Amino acid sequence: MKIQGVWRHGCGALLAGLAIVVGLALTTKSAKADAVVIRTTAPSLKAGQMVKTGEKVSLPAGATATLVGKDGKTISLTGPFNGLAESGGGGGGDPQVVAALSRLLTAKGTETSTLGATRSASGASKDDPYVVIPTDGDHCQVANAPAVMKRAIGIADEEIIITPEGGEPITVAWAAGELELLWPEAAAMKDKGVYFVKVPGRSKPWRIVTHVASKPMSSPVATVAWMADQGCRRQALVLLNQLH
Repeated sequence: MKIQGVWRHGCGALLAGLAIVVGLALTTKSAKADAVVIRTTAPSLKAGQMVKTGEKVSLPAGATATLVGKDGKTISLTGPFNGLAESGGGGGGDPQVVAALSRLLTAKGTETSTLGATRSASGASKDDPYVVIPTDGDHCQVANAPAVMKRAIGIADEEIIITPEGGEPITVAWAAGELELLWPEAAAMKDKGVYFVKVPGRSKPWRIVTHVASKPMSSPVATVAWMADQGCRRQALVLLNQLH
């Protein structure tokens, strides 16, 4: 099957909007939620460090720390500070979220000081958590976030061949000058699906395993935790880095 590629314009705001956490607060109402440090400049803390119930956090003057509680809310601290890291969420939440974030940030090979934008071999930016990177590995997809491929500026007409495991190859035309290409509906992603993606200049196709959320995520933090558990580390780290 051969189809005309579909590209998009101006969708950056939509994707960026998925990573916005609304109503962040630091109050003294609740000390019940465990938390995890996601970034810090304090020498006594490190990314991925767990903060247990009732445990105090100390920051020297000028140091900062951002934590996430099991209620999914972020906690922003600025030194001097010596007290409980509380989200003001009134308890509740899922401790598995904190555990998943800790595993993500302490995994071997995670560069927690540089979790920002990186670039693929083709030059396409990888700072969009929903970009489908043409490489062997896992890709996570959630509702309301279009799956897209990206490439560098100045690429001529190309054809991308996507073959679902056990299915027929689908050739997608990628027009010159278009930086982004929507994943074709003819190869709609399925949970635990396997897709082989053949790109120009490479003899062997990439093998991508897709993970599709069965329902909308409750928050960006929950999305990060789910991605991490599915093995989509790059996406999880990029999305986590967008939380403030």
